[in-house]
Amino acid sequence: MKPKRSSLCRPLTAALMTLAFLHAEEAPQQEFTFTQGGGNSWNADWNSTSLNRTFFAQGSVDLENWLYLPVIEFGTGSKGFGTDGGGALKYFIRLVTIDYEWVTSLLDARDADFDGDGIPNWFELEEIFSDPFDFHSNGGDSDLDGLGDGWELYHFGNLTAADASGDPDADSLTNAYEAALGTDPQAGVEMVAESGLQLHLPN
Repeated sequence: MKPKRSSLCRPLTAALMTLAFLHAEEAPQQEFTFTQGGGNSWNADWNSTSLNRTFFAQGSVDLENWLYLPVIEFGTGSKGFGTDGGGALKYFIRLVTIDYEWVTSLLDARDADFDGDGIPNWFELEEIFSDPFDFHSNGGDSDLDGLGDGWELYHFGNLTAADASGDPDADSLTNAYEAALGTDPQAGVEMVAESGLQLHLPN
């Protein structure tokens, strides 16, 4: 299932921010309300009527390059987040949403791995600032050891404790294959659930 975005935007206070509502083809979410916080910060709040919906937020200064913000919301009720737009004169915000029946709580949404890269959503957004829907956005490989930096940081806590050929859990799968499968390199033999996600095996 792909995340949903829409093209419906509306300006906010002298075009400092705009918002794109998602899931336009479904029952619409209630309007966002914006309140100014301290300095250049803004608070965005809305009310969700969708039981199994996970909400992410993106920000942009040019409407072309969107970056995920460290925001995860889930389910029904009042939702919201604050952002300062990085001090930009114009800043734009949109939501990215996805519905999975097996995600039943905010904890599930945070701990889920929607792109199957072996890194939970919360770590992608809050620690390595990557795209939770893009398997390949795990921070690059700055130490050139064949493992994505984000994957190494999540599973080993640093970039020096592992390399692609290692097998710390002795399950006959190298770290490179564990990373490709989205499995835990220190958990021994694991069952890999069929999720419809594309498998990315190393060459």
